[in-house]
Amino acid sequence: PVARSAVLQRVAIQAGQLASGEAEIRELRARVEKTEDYADQLRYQLRLRDAEAGDIGDQIDPLKQRLASAGERISRSASEVTAAP
Repeated sequence: PVARSAVLQRVAIQAGQLASGEAEIRELRARVEKTEDYADQLRYQLRLRDAEAGDIGDQIDPLKQRLASAGERISRSASEVTAAP
Protein backbone atom coordinates (compact mmCIF):
# COMPACT_ATOMS: atom_id res chain seq x y z
CA PRO A 1 0.00 0.00 0.00
CA VAL A 2 2.82 2.44 0.81
CA ALA A 3 4.58 1.79 -2.50
CA ARG A 4 1.30 2.17 -4.38
CA SER A 5 0.63 5.47 -2.61
CA ALA A 6 4.09 6.74 -3.54
CA VAL A 7 3.53 5.71 -7.17
CA LEU A 8 0.16 7.44 -7.25
CA GLN A 9 1.65 10.53 -5.71
CA ARG A 10 4.45 10.49 -8.28
CA VAL A 11 1.93 10.05 -11.10
CA ALA A 12 -0.09 12.97 -9.74
CA ILE A 13 3.03 15.15 -9.65
CA GLN A 14 3.98 14.16 -13.18
CA ALA A 15 0.44 14.83 -14.39
CA GLY A 16 0.65 18.30 -12.88
CA GLN A 17 4.01 18.87 -14.52
CA LEU A 18 2.59 17.68 -17.84
CA ALA A 19 -0.37 20.05 -17.57
CA SER A 20 1.97 22.90 -16.65
CA GLY A 21 4.24 22.03 -19.58
CA GLU A 22 1.29 21.94 -21.96
CA ALA A 23 0.14 25.35 -20.74
CA GLU A 24 3.64 26.73 -21.25
CA ILE A 25 3.73 25.27 -24.78
CA ARG A 26 0.40 26.95 -25.60
CA GLU A 27 1.71 30.25 -24.27
CA LEU A 28 4.93 29.95 -26.27
CA ARG A 29 3.02 29.07 -29.43
CA ALA A 30 0.81 32.13 -28.96
CA ARG A 31 3.91 34.30 -28.50
CA VAL A 32 5.55 32.83 -31.60
CA GLU A 33 2.38 33.44 -33.62
CA LYS A 34 2.22 37.04 -32.39
CA THR A 35 5.90 37.52 -33.25
CA GLU A 36 5.35 36.05 -36.74
CA ASP A 37 2.40 38.39 -37.30
CA TYR A 38 4.55 41.34 -36.26
CA ALA A 39 7.35 40.19 -38.58
CA ASP A 40 4.85 39.93 -41.45
CA GLN A 41 3.70 43.49 -40.79
CA LEU A 42 7.31 44.71 -40.76
CA ARG A 43 8.05 42.89 -44.04
CA TYR A 44 4.98 44.52 -45.62
CA GLN A 45 6.07 47.97 -44.43
CA LEU A 46 9.58 47.32 -45.73
CA ARG A 47 8.22 46.40 -49.17
CA LEU A 48 6.20 49.63 -49.21
CA ARG A 49 9.21 51.71 -48.18
CA ASP A 50 11.38 49.97 -50.77
CA ALA A 51 8.86 50.76 -53.50
CA GLU A 52 8.67 54.39 -52.34
CA ALA A 53 12.47 54.64 -52.32
CA GLY A 54 12.57 53.25 -55.86
CA ASP A 55 10.04 55.83 -57.00
CA ILE A 56 12.04 58.62 -55.39
CA GLY A 57 15.26 57.28 -56.90
CA ASP A 58 13.67 57.35 -60.34
CA GLN A 59 12.90 61.05 -59.87
CA ILE A 60 16.41 62.11 -58.85
CA ASP A 61 18.11 62.10 -62.27
CA PRO A 62 15.43 64.18 -64.01
CA LEU A 63 15.54 66.66 -61.11
CA LYS A 64 19.33 66.90 -61.35
CA GLN A 65 19.04 67.57 -65.09
CA ARG A 66 16.43 70.28 -64.52
CA LEU A 67 18.59 71.83 -61.81
CA ALA A 68 21.63 71.87 -64.11
CA SER A 69 19.53 73.39 -66.91
CA ALA A 70 18.16 76.05 -64.57
CA GLY A 71 21.70 76.82 -63.39
CA GLU A 72 22.85 77.27 -66.97
CA ARG A 73 19.93 79.60 -67.73
CA ILE A 74 20.69 81.64 -64.63
CA SER A 75 24.34 81.90 -65.66
CA ARG A 76 23.35 83.02 -69.17
CA SER A 77 20.88 85.54 -67.80
CA ALA A 78 23.47 86.88 -65.38
CA SER A 79 25.97 87.21 -68.23
CA GLU A 80 23.41 89.03 -70.36
CA VAL A 81 22.59 91.43 -67.51
CA THR A 82 26.22 92.22 -66.82
CA ALA A 83 27.01 92.55 -70.55
CA ALA A 84 24.10 94.93 -71.21
CA PRO A 85 25.04 98.60 -71.64
